[in-house]
Amino acid sequence: MQFFKKIHRKSSLDIIKAFFRRIFVFYPMIIFSFPTILLFYILSPVCRIKIAKLQTDRIGHLALNTEIFLRKRQLGYARGIKHIFFAGKSANVQLLKMWRRYLFIVESNILYAGLNYPYCVWLWEKTRFFEPLQVLSNEYQIFQEGRPALHFTLEEEEKGEEFLHKMRIAPDKDWFVCIFSRDSVYLDTLRPEYDWKYHDDRNADIDSFIPAIKYIIDKGGYVFRMGYKVNKPVNFQHERFIDYAVSLRDDFMDIYLMAKCRFVIGSPSGITDVPVIFDRPKIGVNWVPYGCAPIGKNSLYIPKKLKNRNSKQFVSFKKFLHQTKKRENTLLFDGKLLYENGYEYEDNTEQEILEATQEMFARLEGKWKPTIEDQKLLEKYFQAFPEDHWSFQVETPIGLNFLKKHRKIFL
Repeated sequence: MQFFKKIHRKSSLDIIKAFFRRIFVFYPMIIFSFPTILLFYILSPVCRIKIAKLQTDRIGHLALNTEIFLRKRQLGYARGIKHIFFAGKSANVQLLKMWRRYLFIVESNILYAGLNYPYCVWLWEKTRFFEPLQVLSNEYQIFQEGRPALHFTLEEEEKGEEFLHKMRIAPDKDWFVCIFSRDSVYLDTLRPEYDWKYHDDRNADIDSFIPAIKYIIDKGGYVFRMGYKVNKPVNFQHERFIDYAVSLRDDFMDIYLMAKCRFVIGSPSGITDVPVIFDRPKIGVNWVPYGCAPIGKNSLYIPKKLKNRNSKQFVSFKKFLHQTKKRENTLLFDGKLLYENGYEYEDNTEQEILEATQEMFARLEGKWKPTIEDQKLLEKYFQAFPEDHWSFQVETPIGLNFLKKHRKIFL
């Protein structure tokens, strides 16, 4: 019955396209895979080969999943193995261009589509010749021990500095912070046929960043608002504030700005994964789900607060962690399902975002001096995580003022 419902929702053209894609792409890819796998077996005594699929359709996965693989390789993983990476249409051309300097990448929309076919993926996963490029959001130690894989060429550095000069920013003496708040516009525009509501719990109002923007400017910095196809401009104007997402963005500067910023303030979304791969500090705000925190170096975060929609009572952080020890729990990463089960998240306030920003400055400037009582509170926060929780090893701290204010929920 479900099959016929799906057919009913599709147009005749969609059905024809799906038919030809299956006949001329998916099935040949499966057939071609068998002799390729056999060849890899024959070559394995003298040349170990694996294939991998770059997640090129989303900038966050293209950045983070690939970087995690390369940092693991720095630490000794997969030595002596030659990898062939397949890529399709890229969410960011500049980022894929930079990966191409370090990885052997085959760009083909047809081959990439074939490798995305479930039966083809299943076949390769049953062999030892497939490298899954995963991100589990618990790779904290990898980022503490490894170093960034990517670097800009001299020509790219000059191009980026030229843009900054146009913004009246002197790269040799001025500094800037990038901010980002997720909304639904980008994905709804990218794939309007999809229901993206399961990501809506990550959305927040960009205007709640305004006090933090003012604070950064008062300290002498510039602020770039990042994003692609955003729902509105920021309701704030200043010569040191650039609403880059509205009219200035391009693929190259997305990467350059995130790589060169003093730090980034942002909600959970792909673009805020980019500074992580360059070891730029990050303040995660409006972070979801409970138990998930940014994994990059020198990061800090404040989560949204989870509450029962009927009683309006906030859910105990510790209790939720014990209920969701396994990452596969469907309530973790499906905001729509969470809502249907009677829960919703409450956004961070302007003041909470401002205080997290102030703490980040204090940490980076060496002025953050927690009291013994503060340290005990942070230790108690980390003790809330069961040892068998999927993100137990992540040591990214929660904002101290936020924790003090909401200790009844998070301790």
